[in-house]
Amino acid sequence: MSILGTLSTFSSRRKLLVAIALSAFILTTLLFRDSTCPDGIECWNSSFWITDIDPPMSPSHDLQKPIVQQEETDNNVFGDVDPGLDGDDDSSVEEMEDSLPPAEDKAPIEEEDVQETPTSAETKYLTFLPHSGFHNQRIAAQNAFYLAHLLNRTLLLPPAMIGKVFGWRPYDTLLKWHLLHSKAGHDECAKFADLPADEQKAVGVSTVCDTMNGYTYVRWDLLYNLSELGAKIPFIPRDYFTDEYLQTEFDISTQQTWYFKDTFQYDAMIFDTNVDPDPASHDLEKYHSLLRVPDLAARPEKLIHLGSLFGSSRMVASTKERRTLRGWINSQFIFSNRQLIDTVDHVVETLGGPRSYVSLHARVGDGAFERNRDKVLTQLWADFSKKFPPLPGPPAAQVTPAQCLDPATRPLAVQNGSLPFIFMATDDRNPRAAKYFSKFYEAYPCIFTLADVLDYPSSPLAELKNPVDGLKMGKFMIPFLDGMVASRASDFTTSIWSTFSMYIRFIHKDFTKKWEAQKKASGRRDMRMEAGMEGAD
Repeated sequence: MSILGTLSTFSSRRKLLVAIALSAFILTTLLFRDSTCPDGIECWNSSFWITDIDPPMSPSHDLQKPIVQQEETDNNVFGDVDPGLDGDDDSSVEEMEDSLPPAEDKAPIEEEDVQETPTSAETKYLTFLPHSGFHNQRIAAQNAFYLAHLLNRTLLLPPAMIGKVFGWRPYDTLLKWHLLHSKAGHDECAKFADLPADEQKAVGVSTVCDTMNGYTYVRWDLLYNLSELGAKIPFIPRDYFTDEYLQTEFDISTQQTWYFKDTFQYDAMIFDTNVDPDPASHDLEKYHSLLRVPDLAARPEKLIHLGSLFGSSRMVASTKERRTLRGWINSQFIFSNRQLIDTVDHVVETLGGPRSYVSLHARVGDGAFERNRDKVLTQLWADFSKKFPPLPGPPAAQVTPAQCLDPATRPLAVQNGSLPFIFMATDDRNPRAAKYFSKFYEAYPCIFTLADVLDYPSSPLAELKNPVDGLKMGKFMIPFLDGMVASRASDFTTSIWSTFSMYIRFIHKDFTKKWEAQKKASGRRDMRMEAGMEGAD
Protein backbone atom coordinates (compact mmCIF):
# COMPACT_ATOMS: atom_id res chain seq x y z
CA MET A 1 0.00 0.00 0.00
CA SER A 2 1.31 3.46 -0.87
CA ILE A 3 1.82 6.10 1.76
CA LEU A 4 -1.10 8.10 0.33
CA GLY A 5 -3.27 5.02 0.52
CA THR A 6 -2.21 4.53 4.09
CA LEU A 7 -3.05 8.11 4.99
CA SER A 8 -6.48 7.75 3.42
CA THR A 9 -7.34 5.06 5.95
CA PHE A 10 -7.02 7.44 8.90
CA SER A 11 -10.11 7.75 11.07
CA SER A 12 -12.19 10.93 11.01
CA ARG A 13 -10.83 11.83 14.43
CA ARG A 14 -7.23 11.50 13.27
CA LYS A 15 -8.00 13.49 10.11
CA LEU A 16 -9.47 16.24 12.29
CA LEU A 17 -6.38 16.23 14.53
CA VAL A 18 -4.11 16.42 11.50
CA ALA A 19 -6.17 19.31 10.08
CA ILE A 20 -5.94 21.20 13.37
CA ALA A 21 -2.21 20.60 13.63
CA LEU A 22 -1.69 21.67 10.00
CA SER A 23 -3.63 24.87 10.64
CA ALA A 24 -1.41 25.60 13.63
CA PHE A 25 1.63 24.94 11.48
CA ILE A 26 0.42 27.35 8.77
CA LEU A 27 -0.32 30.05 11.35
CA THR A 28 3.15 29.60 12.87
CA THR A 29 4.69 29.86 9.41
CA LEU A 30 2.84 33.08 8.65
CA LEU A 31 3.91 34.62 11.92
CA PHE A 32 7.56 33.65 11.82
CA ARG A 33 8.51 33.14 8.17
CA ASP A 34 11.71 34.70 6.88
CA SER A 35 11.56 37.84 4.82
CA THR A 36 12.13 37.28 1.11
CA CYS A 37 15.74 37.54 0.04
CA PRO A 38 16.60 39.42 -3.11
CA ASP A 39 17.86 37.35 -6.00
CA GLY A 40 21.51 36.47 -5.70
CA ILE A 41 23.89 34.04 -4.20
CA GLU A 42 24.37 36.04 -1.00
CA CYS A 43 20.92 35.05 0.24
CA TRP A 44 20.94 31.35 -0.50
CA ASN A 45 22.74 30.50 2.69
CA SER A 46 19.91 32.14 4.62
CA SER A 47 17.62 29.32 3.48
CA PHE A 48 19.91 26.95 5.33
CA TRP A 49 19.40 28.46 8.79
CA ILE A 50 16.24 29.85 10.37
CA THR A 51 15.62 31.74 13.57
CA ASP A 52 15.13 29.84 16.78
CA ILE A 53 11.73 30.63 18.26
CA ASP A 54 11.18 28.28 21.14
CA PRO A 55 13.96 27.22 23.55
CA PRO A 56 14.49 23.49 24.09
CA MET A 57 12.55 21.99 26.95
CA SER A 58 14.59 20.50 29.79
CA PRO A 59 12.35 18.31 31.94
CA SER A 60 13.67 15.96 34.58
CA HIS A 61 14.74 12.61 33.25
CA ASP A 62 15.13 9.05 34.43
CA LEU A 63 16.58 6.18 32.45
CA GLN A 64 13.60 5.24 30.34
CA LYS A 65 11.77 1.93 30.25
CA PRO A 66 10.37 0.41 27.04
CA ILE A 67 7.36 2.32 25.74
CA VAL A 68 4.88 0.49 23.57
CA GLN A 69 2.89 3.42 22.19
CA GLN A 70 3.92 6.75 20.76
CA GLU A 71 2.51 9.68 22.68
CA GLU A 72 0.64 12.53 21.01
CA THR A 73 1.75 16.11 21.48
CA ASP A 74 0.23 19.41 20.48
CA ASN A 75 3.57 21.20 20.46
CA ASN A 76 4.46 22.60 17.05
CA VAL A 77 7.39 24.95 17.28
CA PHE A 78 9.99 25.96 14.78
CA GLY A 79 13.61 25.70 15.79
CA ASP A 80 16.95 26.78 14.52
CA VAL A 81 18.96 24.54 12.27
CA ASP A 82 21.98 25.20 14.41
CA PRO A 83 20.89 27.21 17.43
CA GLY A 84 23.99 27.53 19.53
CA LEU A 85 27.31 26.37 18.25
CA ASP A 86 26.51 23.81 15.57
CA GLY A 87 25.49 21.51 18.36
CA ASP A 88 22.19 23.28 19.03
CA ASP A 89 23.29 24.22 22.51
CA ASP A 90 24.31 27.67 23.65
CA SER A 91 25.74 26.31 26.86
CA SER A 92 28.33 24.02 25.33
CA VAL A 93 30.47 23.62 22.27
CA GLU A 94 30.11 20.41 20.32
CA GLU A 95 33.36 18.49 20.46
CA MET A 96 35.03 18.19 17.10
CA GLU A 97 34.90 14.97 15.18
CA ASP A 98 38.03 13.18 14.11
CA SER A 99 39.03 14.92 10.91
CA LEU A 100 41.82 12.59 9.85
CA PRO A 101 41.15 10.30 6.89
CA PRO A 102 41.48 6.62 7.77
CA ALA A 103 44.88 5.03 7.36
CA GLU A 104 43.39 2.35 5.11
CA ASP A 105 40.70 2.68 2.46
CA LYS A 106 39.56 -0.91 2.93
CA ALA A 107 36.66 -1.46 5.30
CA PRO A 108 37.97 -2.74 8.68
CA ILE A 109 35.19 -5.34 8.85
CA GLU A 110 36.04 -9.00 8.39
CA GLU A 111 33.87 -10.90 5.93
CA GLU A 112 32.54 -13.14 8.68
CA ASP A 113 31.39 -10.02 10.55
CA VAL A 114 29.32 -8.70 7.65
CA GLN A 115 25.63 -9.10 8.42
CA GLU A 116 23.91 -11.52 6.10
CA THR A 117 20.59 -10.41 4.69
CA PRO A 118 17.94 -12.37 6.60
CA THR A 119 14.33 -12.89 5.60
CA SER A 120 12.00 -10.00 6.30
CA ALA A 121 10.45 -11.90 9.20
CA GLU A 122 13.85 -12.31 10.85
CA THR A 123 15.24 -8.83 10.23
CA LYS A 124 15.68 -6.53 13.19
CA TYR A 125 15.98 -2.82 12.63
CA LEU A 126 17.35 0.38 14.11
CA THR A 127 16.17 3.91 13.37
CA PHE A 128 16.29 7.44 14.81
CA LEU A 129 14.94 10.97 14.31
CA PRO A 130 17.08 13.52 12.42
CA HIS A 131 17.26 17.19 13.36
CA SER A 132 19.30 20.37 13.03
CA GLY A 133 21.85 21.47 10.47
CA PHE A 134 22.98 19.12 7.74
CA HIS A 135 26.39 18.37 9.20
CA ASN A 136 24.84 17.59 12.56
CA GLN A 137 22.55 15.19 10.72
CA ARG A 138 25.57 13.64 9.04
CA ILE A 139 27.21 12.96 12.41
CA ALA A 140 23.96 11.35 13.61
CA ALA A 141 23.81 9.15 10.50
CA GLN A 142 27.42 8.06 10.99
CA ASN A 143 26.64 7.18 14.61
CA ALA A 144 23.62 5.21 13.42
CA PHE A 145 25.67 3.11 10.99
CA TYR A 146 28.19 2.37 13.71
CA LEU A 147 25.50 1.40 16.23
CA ALA A 148 23.64 -0.71 13.66
CA HIS A 149 26.82 -2.70 13.08
CA LEU A 150 27.37 -3.26 16.80
CA LEU A 151 23.75 -4.40 17.21
CA ASN A 152 23.71 -6.51 14.04
CA ARG A 153 20.56 -4.68 12.93
CA THR A 154 19.56 -3.23 9.57
CA LEU A 155 19.49 0.56 9.68
CA LEU A 156 16.27 2.24 8.58
CA LEU A 157 17.99 5.43 7.48
CA PRO A 158 15.83 8.56 7.69
CA PRO A 159 16.30 11.11 4.92
CA ALA A 160 18.49 14.16 5.29
CA MET A 161 16.68 17.47 5.63
CA ILE A 162 18.08 20.44 3.78
CA GLY A 163 16.69 23.95 3.60
CA LYS A 164 14.66 25.30 6.51
CA VAL A 165 14.75 22.60 9.13
CA PHE A 166 14.15 21.97 12.81
CA GLY A 167 16.52 22.06 15.76
CA TRP A 168 16.54 19.41 18.48
CA ARG A 169 13.37 18.99 20.54
CA PRO A 170 12.19 16.16 22.81
CA TYR A 171 11.24 13.01 20.92
CA ASP A 172 7.48 13.58 20.67
CA THR A 173 7.79 17.20 19.55
CA LEU A 174 10.42 16.30 16.97
CA LEU A 175 8.32 13.44 15.61
CA LYS A 176 5.31 15.75 15.36
CA TRP A 177 7.37 18.22 13.32
CA HIS A 178 8.35 15.52 10.83
CA LEU A 179 4.74 14.36 10.52
CA LEU A 180 3.48 17.90 9.91
CA HIS A 181 6.18 18.56 7.32
CA SER A 182 5.65 15.39 5.30
CA LYS A 183 5.32 16.18 1.60
CA ALA A 184 2.97 13.26 0.95
CA GLY A 185 0.00 14.65 -0.97
CA HIS A 186 1.74 17.89 -1.95
CA ASP A 187 3.39 16.81 -5.20
CA GLU A 188 2.00 19.83 -7.03
CA CYS A 189 3.98 22.30 -4.91
CA ALA A 190 7.34 21.76 -6.60
CA LYS A 191 6.15 23.20 -9.92
CA PHE A 192 5.76 26.63 -8.30
CA ALA A 193 9.15 26.71 -6.58
CA ASP A 194 11.10 28.34 -9.42
CA LEU A 195 8.56 31.05 -10.21
CA PRO A 196 9.57 34.61 -9.30
CA ALA A 197 7.81 35.97 -6.23
CA ASP A 198 5.47 38.21 -8.25
CA GLU A 199 4.38 35.29 -10.45
CA GLN A 200 3.81 33.10 -7.41
CA LYS A 201 1.58 35.82 -6.01
CA ALA A 202 -0.25 36.18 -9.32
CA VAL A 203 -1.09 32.48 -9.59
CA GLY A 204 -2.02 32.30 -5.92
CA VAL A 205 0.55 29.83 -4.61
CA SER A 206 -0.74 28.52 -1.30
CA THR A 207 0.99 29.18 1.98
CA VAL A 208 1.42 25.44 2.38
CA CYS A 209 3.28 25.16 -0.95
CA ASP A 210 5.32 28.25 -0.15
CA THR A 211 6.44 26.57 3.07
CA MET A 212 6.92 23.12 1.51
CA ASN A 213 9.22 24.56 -1.14
CA GLY A 214 11.54 25.93 1.54
CA TYR A 215 12.98 22.52 2.40
CA THR A 216 13.32 19.00 1.10
CA TYR A 217 13.89 15.50 2.44
CA VAL A 218 16.59 13.76 0.42
CA ARG A 219 17.95 10.23 0.51
CA TRP A 220 21.55 10.15 1.65
CA ASP A 221 22.70 8.11 -1.33
CA LEU A 222 21.78 10.98 -3.64
CA LEU A 223 24.56 12.96 -1.96
CA TYR A 224 27.09 10.24 -1.13
CA ASN A 225 28.15 6.94 -2.63
CA LEU A 226 27.17 4.58 0.18
CA SER A 227 27.42 1.35 -1.81
CA GLU A 228 30.55 0.09 -0.05
CA LEU A 229 29.19 1.10 3.34
CA GLY A 230 25.86 -0.58 2.61
CA ALA A 231 27.63 -3.77 1.57
CA LYS A 232 29.16 -4.00 5.04
CA ILE A 233 26.38 -2.47 7.15
CA PRO A 234 22.93 -3.05 5.60
CA PHE A 235 20.57 -0.09 5.44
CA ILE A 236 17.23 0.75 3.86
CA PRO A 237 16.03 4.31 3.21
CA ARG A 238 13.13 5.32 5.44
CA ASP A 239 11.20 7.98 3.53
CA TYR A 240 8.36 8.72 5.97
CA PHE A 241 7.87 8.95 9.73
CA THR A 242 4.39 7.52 10.34
CA ASP A 243 3.67 4.32 12.25
CA GLU A 244 1.57 3.25 9.26
CA TYR A 245 4.58 3.49 6.96
CA LEU A 246 6.64 1.23 9.23
CA GLN A 247 3.74 -1.21 9.44
CA THR A 248 3.06 -1.26 5.69
CA GLU A 249 6.61 -1.28 4.38
CA PHE A 250 8.40 -3.32 7.04
CA ASP A 251 5.63 -5.09 8.97
CA ILE A 252 6.65 -3.33 12.18
CA SER A 253 3.94 -2.47 14.69
CA THR A 254 4.25 -0.16 17.68
CA GLN A 255 3.98 -3.25 19.89
CA GLN A 256 7.12 -4.60 18.17
CA THR A 257 9.05 -1.37 18.77
CA TRP A 258 11.19 -0.25 21.70
CA TYR A 259 11.40 3.52 21.97
CA PHE A 260 14.00 5.61 23.70
CA LYS A 261 12.27 8.99 23.90
CA ASP A 262 14.95 11.50 24.73
CA THR A 263 13.97 14.53 26.76
CA PHE A 264 17.38 16.17 26.84
CA GLN A 265 19.38 17.32 23.84
CA TYR A 266 22.33 15.23 24.99
CA ASP A 267 20.33 12.51 26.70
CA ALA A 268 22.08 9.14 26.60
CA MET A 269 25.74 8.37 25.98
CA ILE A 270 25.98 4.91 24.43
CA PHE A 271 28.70 2.57 25.76
CA ASP A 272 29.82 -0.45 23.75
CA THR A 273 30.52 -2.64 26.81
CA ASN A 274 28.79 -3.69 30.04
CA VAL A 275 29.90 -0.73 32.10
CA ASP A 276 28.33 0.12 35.44
CA PRO A 277 24.74 1.14 34.55
CA ASP A 278 24.71 3.90 37.17
CA PRO A 279 25.22 7.22 35.31
CA ALA A 280 26.74 8.72 38.46
CA SER A 281 29.70 6.34 38.19
CA HIS A 282 30.82 7.84 34.86
CA ASP A 283 31.99 11.19 33.58
CA LEU A 284 29.18 11.69 31.07
CA GLU A 285 30.13 15.33 30.47
CA LYS A 286 26.98 16.94 28.98
CA TYR A 287 25.03 13.68 28.74
CA HIS A 288 22.39 12.82 31.34
CA SER A 289 22.08 9.04 31.16
CA LEU A 290 23.62 6.03 29.47
CA LEU A 291 22.68 3.08 27.31
CA ARG A 292 24.78 -0.06 26.86
CA VAL A 293 25.17 -1.87 23.55
CA PRO A 294 24.91 -5.35 25.15
CA ASP A 295 21.54 -4.34 26.65
CA LEU A 296 20.32 -2.98 23.33
CA ALA A 297 21.57 -6.07 21.50
CA ALA A 298 19.52 -8.26 23.84
CA ARG A 299 16.27 -6.44 23.14
CA PRO A 300 13.76 -8.76 21.45
CA GLU A 301 11.73 -6.06 19.68
CA LYS A 302 11.84 -5.94 15.90
CA LEU A 303 12.70 -2.22 15.91
CA ILE A 304 14.74 -0.04 18.23
CA HIS A 305 13.58 3.54 17.68
CA LEU A 306 15.84 6.23 19.13
CA GLY A 307 15.44 9.99 19.14
CA SER A 308 18.57 12.04 18.54
CA LEU A 309 21.86 10.35 17.67
CA PHE A 310 23.77 13.57 17.16
CA GLY A 311 26.99 14.09 19.08
CA SER A 312 30.58 13.24 18.24
CA SER A 313 31.07 11.87 21.76
CA ARG A 314 27.72 10.09 22.04
CA MET A 315 29.09 6.72 20.92
CA VAL A 316 31.89 5.32 23.09
CA ALA A 317 34.37 3.20 21.10
CA SER A 318 36.39 1.25 23.66
CA THR A 319 38.89 -0.46 21.36
CA LYS A 320 41.29 0.62 18.64
CA GLU A 321 39.47 -1.64 16.18
CA ARG A 322 36.16 0.06 16.84
CA ARG A 323 37.68 3.51 16.61
CA THR A 324 39.14 2.48 13.26
CA LEU A 325 35.71 1.28 12.18
CA ARG A 326 34.17 4.62 13.11
CA GLY A 327 36.84 6.44 11.13
CA TRP A 328 36.13 4.28 8.10
CA ILE A 329 32.38 4.89 8.36
CA ASN A 330 33.01 8.64 8.53
CA SER A 331 35.25 8.44 5.46
CA GLN A 332 32.36 7.15 3.34
CA PHE A 333 30.59 10.50 3.68
CA ILE A 334 32.47 12.38 0.97
CA PHE A 335 30.15 14.21 -1.42
CA SER A 336 29.85 12.36 -4.73
CA ASN A 337 26.71 13.81 -6.35
CA ARG A 338 27.58 14.30 -10.02
CA GLN A 339 25.96 17.71 -10.49
CA LEU A 340 27.61 18.99 -7.31
CA ILE A 341 31.05 17.68 -8.29
CA ASP A 342 30.78 19.08 -11.83
CA THR A 343 29.92 22.51 -10.42
CA VAL A 344 32.79 22.30 -7.92
CA ASP A 345 35.20 21.40 -10.73
CA HIS A 346 34.08 24.40 -12.78
CA VAL A 347 34.48 26.86 -9.90
CA VAL A 348 37.87 25.43 -8.95
CA GLU A 349 39.10 25.75 -12.54
CA THR A 350 37.89 29.36 -12.60
CA LEU A 351 40.08 29.98 -9.55
CA GLY A 352 43.08 28.43 -11.29
CA GLY A 353 42.75 24.75 -10.48
CA PRO A 354 43.10 22.56 -7.39
CA ARG A 355 45.61 23.73 -4.77
CA SER A 356 46.26 27.00 -6.63
CA TYR A 357 44.69 28.97 -3.77
CA VAL A 358 44.30 28.85 0.00
CA SER A 359 40.94 28.88 1.76
CA LEU A 360 39.21 29.73 5.00
CA HIS A 361 35.73 29.28 6.43
CA ALA A 362 34.01 32.25 8.08
CA ARG A 363 30.85 31.10 9.88
CA VAL A 364 29.25 34.33 11.13
CA GLY A 365 25.72 34.49 9.79
CA ASP A 366 23.46 32.73 12.27
CA GLY A 367 22.79 31.74 15.85
CA ALA A 368 25.65 31.86 18.30
CA PHE A 369 28.11 32.42 15.45
CA GLU A 370 26.41 35.72 14.69
CA ARG A 371 26.19 36.65 18.36
CA ASN A 372 29.87 35.79 18.83
CA ARG A 373 30.98 37.11 15.45
CA ASP A 374 33.80 39.25 16.85
CA LYS A 375 35.29 36.27 18.67
CA VAL A 376 34.91 34.01 15.63
CA LEU A 377 36.62 36.49 13.31
CA THR A 378 39.31 37.42 15.82
CA GLN A 379 40.30 33.77 16.10
CA LEU A 380 40.04 33.26 12.34
CA TRP A 381 42.30 36.28 11.73
CA ALA A 382 44.82 35.02 14.28
CA ASP A 383 44.93 31.55 12.74
CA PHE A 384 45.04 32.69 9.12
CA SER A 385 47.44 35.62 9.49
CA LYS A 386 49.86 33.42 11.42
CA LYS A 387 50.17 31.17 8.37
CA PHE A 388 50.00 33.98 5.80
CA PRO A 389 51.30 37.20 7.40
CA PRO A 390 50.03 40.42 5.85
CA LEU A 391 52.59 42.81 4.43
CA PRO A 392 53.61 45.84 6.52
CA GLY A 393 52.53 49.28 5.46
CA PRO A 394 49.22 50.77 4.30
CA PRO A 395 46.22 48.61 3.28
CA ALA A 396 46.57 46.76 0.01
CA ALA A 397 45.25 48.54 -3.06
CA GLN A 398 41.72 47.39 -3.86
CA VAL A 399 41.31 45.48 -7.10
CA THR A 400 38.31 43.84 -8.73
CA PRO A 401 37.74 40.08 -8.74
CA ALA A 402 38.26 40.11 -12.51
CA GLN A 403 41.70 41.69 -12.06
CA CYS A 404 42.63 39.06 -9.49
CA LEU A 405 41.49 36.19 -11.71
CA ASP A 406 43.79 37.32 -14.51
CA PRO A 407 47.40 36.43 -13.55
CA ALA A 408 48.64 39.36 -15.61
CA THR A 409 46.66 41.96 -13.66
CA ARG A 410 46.91 40.55 -10.16
CA PRO A 411 48.69 42.66 -7.57
CA LEU A 412 52.42 42.01 -7.68
CA ALA A 413 52.43 40.73 -4.09
CA VAL A 414 49.97 38.01 -5.09
CA GLN A 415 51.84 37.20 -8.29
CA ASN A 416 55.13 36.66 -6.47
CA GLY A 417 53.56 34.75 -3.59
CA SER A 418 54.09 37.38 -0.90
CA LEU A 419 50.32 37.39 -0.35
CA PRO A 420 47.98 34.44 -0.89
CA PHE A 421 45.23 33.99 -3.46
CA ILE A 422 42.22 33.23 -1.25
CA PHE A 423 38.82 31.55 -1.45
CA MET A 424 36.54 32.25 1.51
CA ALA A 425 33.59 29.99 2.26
CA THR A 426 31.08 31.95 4.31
CA ASP A 427 27.42 32.21 5.20
CA ASP A 428 27.61 36.01 5.26
CA ARG A 429 25.35 37.58 2.66
CA ASN A 430 27.73 40.31 1.47
CA PRO A 431 31.19 40.07 3.05
CA ARG A 432 32.75 42.73 0.82
CA ALA A 433 30.34 45.30 2.24
CA ALA A 434 30.59 44.13 5.86
CA LYS A 435 32.79 46.24 8.13
CA TYR A 436 33.74 43.23 10.22
CA PHE A 437 35.47 41.71 7.17
CA SER A 438 37.33 44.91 6.25
CA LYS A 439 40.50 43.80 8.04
CA PHE A 440 40.73 40.77 5.75
CA TYR A 441 40.03 42.65 2.52
CA GLU A 442 42.46 45.45 3.41
CA ALA A 443 45.28 42.99 4.11
CA TYR A 444 44.58 40.53 1.30
CA PRO A 445 43.49 42.07 -2.01
CA CYS A 446 42.49 38.82 -3.73
CA ILE A 447 39.73 37.21 -1.67
CA PHE A 448 36.99 35.38 -3.54
CA THR A 449 33.62 34.04 -2.46
CA LEU A 450 31.16 31.99 -4.49
CA ALA A 451 29.31 35.16 -5.49
CA ASP A 452 32.44 36.24 -7.38
CA VAL A 453 32.97 33.08 -9.41
CA LEU A 454 29.69 31.16 -9.74
CA ASP A 455 26.97 31.67 -12.34
CA TYR A 456 24.43 29.49 -10.58
CA PRO A 457 21.60 29.49 -13.19
CA SER A 458 23.94 28.01 -15.81
CA SER A 459 25.57 25.51 -13.45
CA PRO A 460 24.82 21.76 -13.41
CA LEU A 461 23.70 22.14 -9.80
CA ALA A 462 20.80 24.38 -10.81
CA GLU A 463 19.12 21.47 -12.60
CA LEU A 464 19.41 18.93 -9.79
CA LYS A 465 16.00 17.61 -8.72
CA ASN A 466 15.05 15.54 -5.71
CA PRO A 467 13.28 12.50 -7.21
CA VAL A 468 11.20 12.09 -4.05
CA ASP A 469 9.32 15.41 -4.21
CA GLY A 470 10.37 16.80 -7.60
CA LEU A 471 11.85 19.95 -6.05
CA LYS A 472 14.93 21.54 -7.55
CA MET A 473 17.33 21.25 -4.65
CA GLY A 474 20.54 22.82 -5.93
CA LYS A 475 19.93 26.09 -4.09
CA PHE A 476 19.92 24.17 -0.80
CA MET A 477 23.31 22.67 -1.68
CA ILE A 478 25.17 25.97 -2.08
CA PRO A 479 26.80 25.54 1.37
CA PHE A 480 28.03 22.09 0.28
CA LEU A 481 29.48 23.64 -2.88
CA ASP A 482 31.11 26.36 -0.79
CA GLY A 483 32.78 23.80 1.46
CA MET A 484 33.87 21.57 -1.41
CA VAL A 485 35.59 24.46 -3.21
CA ALA A 486 37.36 25.35 0.04
CA SER A 487 38.49 21.73 0.40
CA ARG A 488 40.37 21.81 -2.93
CA ALA A 489 42.77 24.48 -1.65
CA SER A 490 46.41 23.92 -0.74
CA ASP A 491 45.68 25.08 2.82
CA PHE A 492 42.44 25.43 4.79
CA THR A 493 41.71 27.46 7.96
CA THR A 494 38.68 26.58 10.09
CA SER A 495 36.07 28.58 11.96
CA ILE A 496 35.98 27.83 15.68
CA TRP A 497 33.13 25.67 17.01
CA SER A 498 31.75 24.74 13.58
CA THR A 499 31.14 21.09 12.71
CA PHE A 500 30.88 22.26 9.09
CA SER A 501 34.44 23.59 9.34
CA MET A 502 35.58 20.26 10.71
CA TYR A 503 33.90 18.48 7.82
CA ILE A 504 35.61 20.77 5.29
CA ARG A 505 38.91 20.03 7.02
CA PHE A 506 38.17 16.31 6.75
CA ILE A 507 37.42 16.41 3.02
CA HIS A 508 40.39 18.76 2.49
CA LYS A 509 42.70 16.15 4.02
CA ASP A 510 40.98 13.40 2.05
CA PHE A 511 41.38 15.37 -1.20
CA THR A 512 45.01 16.20 -0.40
CA LYS A 513 45.78 12.53 0.26
CA LYS A 514 44.23 11.46 -3.05
CA TRP A 515 45.79 14.38 -4.94
CA GLU A 516 49.28 13.55 -3.71
CA ALA A 517 48.80 9.85 -4.49
CA GLN A 518 47.62 10.75 -8.00
CA LYS A 519 50.58 13.07 -8.57
CA LYS A 520 52.96 10.41 -7.32
CA ALA A 521 51.44 7.81 -9.63
CA SER A 522 51.54 10.27 -12.53
CA GLY A 523 55.22 10.95 -11.84
CA ARG A 524 56.00 7.24 -11.95
CA ARG A 525 54.15 6.92 -15.27
CA ASP A 526 56.10 9.84 -16.72
CA MET A 527 59.38 8.25 -15.61
CA ARG A 528 58.43 4.95 -17.24
CA MET A 529 57.47 6.73 -20.45
CA GLU A 530 60.77 8.62 -20.52
CA ALA A 531 62.68 5.42 -19.88
CA GLY A 532 60.81 3.75 -22.74
CA MET A 533 61.60 6.58 -25.13
CA GLU A 534 65.28 6.48 -24.20
CA GLY A 535 65.30 2.74 -24.80
CA ALA A 536 63.76 3.26 -28.23
CA ASP A 537 66.53 5.70 -29.10
